[in-house]
Amino acid sequence: MADQMKFRVTPEQVEAARSKLAEAGFPISGDSGAIEKDGYRIGYALTDGALLLEVLAKPGLVPMMAVKARIRSMLAKEGIAVST
Repeated sequence: MADQMKFRVTPEQVEAARSKLAEAGFPISGDSGAIEKDGYRIGYALTDGALLLEVLAKPGLVPMMAVKARIRSMLAKEGIAVST
């Protein structure tokens, strides 16, 4: 079920995102790993100015398209765009 998204990020954006995610209950440490909450499991990796996110698990009734749209929307508010 894994589904990946890639975003361009600056070091400043990474630090701001770490802070906001920690406040929301998703603490991130290191350059790769996974966060889990409320039935969602999202893998992440930071490499060469890119953030790779992978939806590893989600509640069965939630469409993948909705999960990805929510992630893109949240990151867009922080000025982080999907890489093409």
